[in-house]
Amino acid sequence: MSSTSRHPQPKSQEEAALERDLSLGQLVLERSQTATIATKTAEDIKQEELLRRAAEKRNNNDNIGDVPAPAVVRRPYANTRKKAPDTATTTAVSTNTTEDDDQRQKDELALLSIVAKRSSAASREEADLAKKQILLNPGNPGDYDYDVSEKVDANPIEDNPMEYDNETGRPSSKHSLPPGSLTPGAYSGAVGANYEAVKPVRLDLLGTSSHHPGEEEEARARAEQQKQGVITNEEAQQQPTESIIPLEEKQKPSRNRKLIAAAAMGCLLLVVIIILAIVIPLSVGGGKEESPPSLENTQELSIDKALLPNAPNSTWDSIQDNLDSPQYKAYNWLTLDPSLHLYETWQKEQRFALATFYYAFNGPKWRFKDPLTQNEWLSYETNECEWGVYLPKTTDNHHVICNDDDIVRLISVTEQGGLKGSVPLELSLLGSLQGLDLSDNVLQTNLTNLLPIIHMPEWFQSLEAIHCTNCRLEGSLPPELWDWTNLRVLWLQENSLTGTISTAIQQLSRLRALELFDNKLSGPIPSEVGLVTSLKNLGLRLNSFTSAPSELGLLTNLVDLGLGDNEMSHPGFSSELAKLTNLRHLNLVNLNRKGTNDNSEHALTIPTEVGLMAALEVLDAERNGWMGAIPSEIGNLSRLTDLHLRRNRLSNTMPTELGRMSALETLYLTNNQFTGSIPSELGQITSLHALLFVDNSFQKHFPLELCQRDFSELLTDWCESRDECCIGN
Repeated sequence: MSSTSRHPQPKSQEEAALERDLSLGQLVLERSQTATIATKTAEDIKQEELLRRAAEKRNNNDNIGDVPAPAVVRRPYANTRKKAPDTATTTAVSTNTTEDDDQRQKDELALLSIVAKRSSAASREEADLAKKQILLNPGNPGDYDYDVSEKVDANPIEDNPMEYDNETGRPSSKHSLPPGSLTPGAYSGAVGANYEAVKPVRLDLLGTSSHHPGEEEEARARAEQQKQGVITNEEAQQQPTESIIPLEEKQKPSRNRKLIAAAAMGCLLLVVIIILAIVIPLSVGGGKEESPPSLENTQELSIDKALLPNAPNSTWDSIQDNLDSPQYKAYNWLTLDPSLHLYETWQKEQRFALATFYYAFNGPKWRFKDPLTQNEWLSYETNECEWGVYLPKTTDNHHVICNDDDIVRLISVTEQGGLKGSVPLELSLLGSLQGLDLSDNVLQTNLTNLLPIIHMPEWFQSLEAIHCTNCRLEGSLPPELWDWTNLRVLWLQENSLTGTISTAIQQLSRLRALELFDNKLSGPIPSEVGLVTSLKNLGLRLNSFTSAPSELGLLTNLVDLGLGDNEMSHPGFSSELAKLTNLRHLNLVNLNRKGTNDNSEHALTIPTEVGLMAALEVLDAERNGWMGAIPSEIGNLSRLTDLHLRRNRLSNTMPTELGRMSALETLYLTNNQFTGSIPSELGQITSLHALLFVDNSFQKHFPLELCQRDFSELLTDWCESRDECCIGN
């Protein structure tokens, strides 16, 4: 056998064909066993072992030598190398042409059928994985893995058995392999289901191809030399060796690409979250919210004065000279309105005036306190009479209020976080504007800065009401304020205004309501106030006024008068006030916050003229140090609901005429010096539900008539409830 190896004899065509078939079978078997070792069943292994033993027995009987069955070896997929059949064994087999060759071929084909069945049962995932490894990570020459077809027949050999040529013993033409197919890795399909030549191409770590077309031609030349006997089988099997790249190294580029892709997706997701975090807070509110167009990078505008023919000259100066001015921004917004050509001139001016107001008071930074508030200012799609609508939408429940002809008559932007600025002159374009309400905003300014228009009342002939309650206004009342003779309502309460009330107040002959309470105003209340006879509401409480003129008695139209919590040097109940026959609410609480004068010459009493105030509903005169008795004429106040005289020095008995005040609901006489009994006539007042008589000197007897009433408040020096007070009655 050794001589045969050193001096190979020429082979017949049948022997060469048989050698190639055996080599092919061994390669396919080894590959299929490696790929499908996990799917073997006990029955398959047993059947395979029986076939192998039968083949060994026949070989031993013929003295041919052992032909070892392909070993089942577990190797890493990418490093599984395909070894050529042993040359010596193949030569020994080829020299023997006994009658068992046909049987041996049948056994080998049966073995291949078993392998094919087992391989076809492998999962599609393993097949896909093998294909991806071939395409992405091919090995060195000689290490190429087999590609796996996308479609594998259920039983490729039984459904499409290999046919052999009867004369040559080779596969028929439809199964013939192309030139170079003997190169390892030249087959497609894990079990040879579809034999398809695949050119081995290897990519190095940089992604460049390491395939050389000359390798295929060299393989063909070696096969031809072997056939002619020029070289031995061992020499024919030799291939150039290269370093084997492990699968882990081959997969590094793929893993890197996956990591890069994951990082990119993470960055994209982070950007989306940041954008949402910025955009969502800008749409706070339950309704539609549309932000005005951005004007930061606006180019110089083409000015058309015909667009706003009634605009003052200062407006055009601001538009042309100051790109950051409210006028410029409003004009730019107006010219971008797609429906501008549909508006009449008055509506163009109206929308422009409101837009200027919006920008003048820092509109883009307004923060709505009420989550149900809609910020629709500067919406092209919304009528300006519905800008700043509060939900639920009801009559006059929005910032801009118009009449039936859609003409603005009131701007009321209250409790608006972020609102700061000055009233622009462009509001004069609103020829029917009657009221401006900026209450409950933190303006922190003075009236002169808030109302630069105060110097030109002639531009605002229609403006009748200015409301700025709780605006944190400082400074004094500017003298120009009294030139607004058309004013009917001036509400500036709950601020920090200082100074005095000018005698020029008499010029406001149409003024109906003047509310200045809870400020820091001082000095005497000017007697000229009595000349503003149109007044119905006069609120001067919680200041530091030192006196009240008797001319207040001339304000016969007064309905509400508040003089309490001041520093009046003579905190009395002037009989002149009794002339206010239309007065409903009178507040005289703590007229002198600095204390009461105990001198008898300054002794204060309730005048009997109080009975003339027939319309009076509330008399609150606590903490004044008044003395004496309650005049019986007080019983004439049939509309009085609340009589509060706590913390005075009133004495004597309570007049029985109190029983005639049929509307009385609360009677507070705590901390006085009353004596005698509680009048039983109080039991005739069916509306009475609160009695406070503590800290007096009443007799400890509660009238039976009062025991039939239900009280929400009942407190005397000896009992604290009706049941307790009525024990024994």
